[in-house]
Amino acid sequence: MTERGKGSAGRAAAANAEAKASAKPREDTRLVPPIGQGALLARTLRAARSLRMHHALLLSGSPGCGKSVVARWIAGALLCPSDLDNEQPCGVCRACRRVQTGQHPDLHVLAPESGKREIRVDAVRSVLDSLLHHSVEGRARVVVIDPASALNPEGQNALLKTLEEPGVNTFLLLCASSPEAMLPTVRSRAERIGVRRLSDEAIARELQSRIPGRAAFFSRAVAGCRGSLGLAIEACTEQAVQLHDLVAGICEGNKPLRPVAVVREALALGDGPGSAQSVARGMLRAMRDVASANLRALARAESGSYPPAESQPWTDLMTLALCAEQDLEVQIPPEQALVGLLVQWSRRRRSGISR
Repeated sequence: MTERGKGSAGRAAAANAEAKASAKPREDTRLVPPIGQGALLARTLRAARSLRMHHALLLSGSPGCGKSVVARWIAGALLCPSDLDNEQPCGVCRACRRVQTGQHPDLHVLAPESGKREIRVDAVRSVLDSLLHHSVEGRARVVVIDPASALNPEGQNALLKTLEEPGVNTFLLLCASSPEAMLPTVRSRAERIGVRRLSDEAIARELQSRIPGRAAFFSRAVAGCRGSLGLAIEACTEQAVQLHDLVAGICEGNKPLRPVAVVREALALGDGPGSAQSVARGMLRAMRDVASANLRALARAESGSYPPAESQPWTDLMTLALCAEQDLEVQIPPEQALVGLLVQWSRRRRSGISR
């Protein structure tokens, strides 16, 4: 082939690749509205649109209930320049889309670095320094801290001056599943908004809309998510399904349990060396779900009561799973926490059977 032919072929290939790329659907970056919230959020959004909102909000609620979604929606209401709606952000303008992707120049998001549990005080101070300057687009400056409970006492104390004197059109949105773990001096300076759990019907609709291909797992996900859409979606992932099946298998019958082998099989489902914590938490959720399902089945069979002998293994499993969660919080290695749980549960279960 001549050089000219090669050049023509190269240009044709490039044009073909460009055409294919343009034919692919673009990722939808519209700002996602929260669902299932009430009048308090509606009032907050109206205040945000007019920039008359309280300068600091503490968004509280159970893990996975949608605090992050609510925070982004409020941030959008503060930063959206559209004057077509004084009730909520438009969700589709350039500013709203950049809020959704975290790329708006006047939106600052504080979160733990990958693999870390705490938000560094240096990161807090860096954001606070940026608030000393005027907003880039002129409407407001917004800081989202998610989760705010990841701030250590030094980081929380660094926020106090800004919480007391935030500056013109400066707003802080703090997301926390455990607000009581934060300093009283921080909590007292923020207006608290509870993010509601969703009904089973609302969660089922959202699952059908978002992940219709995982419908086989919806019923179990809805039953175990405790009103949290985030947890319901997570329960339908391949890893969560595998963990649930593994836990269900060790809970069936009275065969001898091999704790170390079971835990290592579970941890092997992770996608890297830093995944042990998340896999361990997923396994603990599966244990609680299996225990709850067995307790519900016993209650149905006994017209609402829990027969003590039959229910004891499942109440024990629930209690031990909560203790293991606390072990993870204080940095006990995941394998050690899970093996300890299974050893204790197996011992208690054998003792109950022998009686």
